[in-house]
Amino acid sequence: MSGLEMLYSVLEFLVLCLPYQALCYIPFIGQFRFGIGKIVTLHAALCLLYIAGLFLWRDASGLFLQVYAALFLFLFFGLYHLTVSASAGKTAFLFLLSRAYALLVELLIRTAELIGEAFGLVLPGPADLTPFYPLIGMLAVLLLTGPLFYLLFDRSLAPVLDEVEEGAWDYLWTAPAAFLLLFPLLADPFSSEGVQLPGLAAGYVLTAAIAFGSFFMIHTLLAAQQAVEERERRRSLQRQIDLQARSYRELREQLIERAAARQELHRRLAVMSFMLYQGKTKKALEDITEYQAAVFKENNPTVYCRNQPVNTLAGYYKAIAAGQDIDLQFSLDLPQKTGIPDDELCVLFGCCLENAIEACERMTEGSKQIQVISKMTGGALALSVDNSFDGHVSLVDGSFFSRKPQGGEGSGLRCIGEIALRYGGAAEFKYDKEQFHVSVVLRSSVSETESAPEKEEPPEEAAPPSPAALLNKMV
Repeated sequence: MSGLEMLYSVLEFLVLCLPYQALCYIPFIGQFRFGIGKIVTLHAALCLLYIAGLFLWRDASGLFLQVYAALFLFLFFGLYHLTVSASAGKTAFLFLLSRAYALLVELLIRTAELIGEAFGLVLPGPADLTPFYPLIGMLAVLLLTGPLFYLLFDRSLAPVLDEVEEGAWDYLWTAPAAFLLLFPLLADPFSSEGVQLPGLAAGYVLTAAIAFGSFFMIHTLLAAQQAVEERERRRSLQRQIDLQARSYRELREQLIERAAARQELHRRLAVMSFMLYQGKTKKALEDITEYQAAVFKENNPTVYCRNQPVNTLAGYYKAIAAGQDIDLQFSLDLPQKTGIPDDELCVLFGCCLENAIEACERMTEGSKQIQVISKMTGGALALSVDNSFDGHVSLVDGSFFSRKPQGGEGSGLRCIGEIALRYGGAAEFKYDKEQFHVSVVLRSSVSETESAPEKEEPPEEAAPPSPAALLNKMV
């Protein structure tokens, strides 16, 4: 091997290796195991080792030198994998994409050569320098296309890398690897016979297949992952709704038992009062009567609506709000049967009221007020909750996040939205500087005729309004 041939081999290896190797590091900036100086030193050491091998085996056959160059490509990949904090599949995928880019650059240069030969163009200069012109062309193409591929790796690939599950990279890298293995078999535009048009065409097809195949595989995988995550989120939300429904069911049972116990105690005290009255123990009678009036002044609970579970829950939260100096007002026009299961109806009202009371508790100034309006209209159940708050919300990517110490997306609002969707309705959350507004519409399986009181005439049939129309009307 002459001196010029040796120089050409060294420059060819460096041009076809180092720029693309640097491209692979872009998505992992900030995740290196070593400093930049050490990485550059290791790459320089590998390059010097390659050049030393060329001098040692300068008289070897062309096939041996090709195998030798391929071996160093594996060494560069090994160094790349050890340098970044990522799985072998992920680093192999990016490394193979960079190799596809290197082949594309070389294809462009060979295409230019073929066009030059077709038009009889002769490059100037001595014949010994002719092999160096393709290298100069590759550098020019790199300067022109490098910024575009930098943006591709930095803006498109880097954000996707963390979204794909680590286990998926174990087989994703095989797609570009398979096409690259087919490249010398089907394309082979760089054979000793010269540039061949069929080989160039096959090369472009293979590089396009690598790019589009990798793109569609990643996006298909991401879509499947999102579908699985959405199913898991719905299941988790359903479990949370079930737990809350059980809690509200137990709460209703406790409130009913407490009311029954109070009535029984009231009856017993009435009997005692009568007995003491017969014994003419006037002072004792007065004390018992006074005690009765103080303890059982709420013996006749307020009726907020005809739906017993919602009515019980309203009384419970009314007492809690009163203890926090919150003015809680109800305007509930709900029938005994709403067409919504009692457990989920209580979860809906409970989540709305708990969020509203919690928001009022955070207020350090101003009037604490909550207004709840609900009614059946047009075959749908509509609920509106307006509460004052301190004007601060935690909103991330359009989702309300909890201000509790554990943080995370607000479970109460998610449950409200899930129940609304389950019954073909919608939920809307709005706020301004002083007030937070929740509007919910649920499709009901009970018609207006069934939900109306018996003494009322059935209303005329009308097409049920859409959930969006009901939300706008409530807002």
